[in-house]
Amino acid sequence: MPILQPIDSNLMEALNSRPSLALEQPHETQLTLAQVLATPKAVLDVLVEQAEEEIADIARQHINWAGELDAESYPSEIDAVLSSIELGQNDRLAVELLRWGPVPSEFFSEWVPASYFMQALKQPDLPLRYRLKFLERLADEPNL
Repeated sequence: MPILQPIDSNLMEALNSRPSLALEQPHETQLTLAQVLATPKAVLDVLVEQAEEEIADIARQHINWAGELDAESYPSEIDAVLSSIELGQNDRLAVELLRWGPVPSEFFSEWVPASYFMQALKQPDLPLRYRLKFLERLADEPNL
């Protein structure tokens, strides 16, 4: 993931009055705008609707834009994005991350042993939607 570029306060003020100015910025600046917390919703709307697909997807997941969604639909919106992108699999990394916190099921290939999902289910902060997906994976496990 590229390093986020600092956003000049003058640019942020200009974006407040003219959100479409975001589309005139370099790719790296648009990427940063799609991710930083200070980005106004009007700018995110422009990025979601008119920016290239990568930037639009990131902006769509921004909390200021997603604030329009209710608490129930926000997780499913994120899950839909994760399910539709090509993540590439790195099972070792995903399994290591499970030791520290919740990891979406989309990050795991079918070759991850069931024992890791059983460990993940012991995490008290594992969101219910991840818990259900891990249980579904375990239910399909022939050796369990």
